[in-house]
Amino acid sequence: MTVIIDTPIIDKCWNLYDSYGEICVHCGCCSKDPLTRYNARIEVLLRWIEQCETFDGWIADSSLKAIQEKNIARDLKAYRRKLRYYKKKMERLNGTHRTVCNWD
Repeated sequence: MTVIIDTPIIDKCWNLYDSYGEICVHCGCCSKDPLTRYNARIEVLLRWIEQCETFDGWIADSSLKAIQEKNIARDLKAYRRKLRYYKKKMERLNGTHRTVCNWD
């Protein structure tokens, strides 16, 4: 008999793309420590931005492709805005914390 142990997500999971709203993936985005939390969120945002920029699952229908392009452009704008926000938060923490992740 196989036993699978999983951890449910918290009420306000930040990384719903990876957890699918069901199982905690232990990404660190909900950490109580602000350094860990912001570093994890920056790493996740960088991955999401890369996924949008390298997206190649275009639909052949031109009207649906236009919708896809619009959605990806909107997502990229939101992710970049959030990335700037968390980088600023990390800059404020730099006086008291050491930055762990390299986001340049």
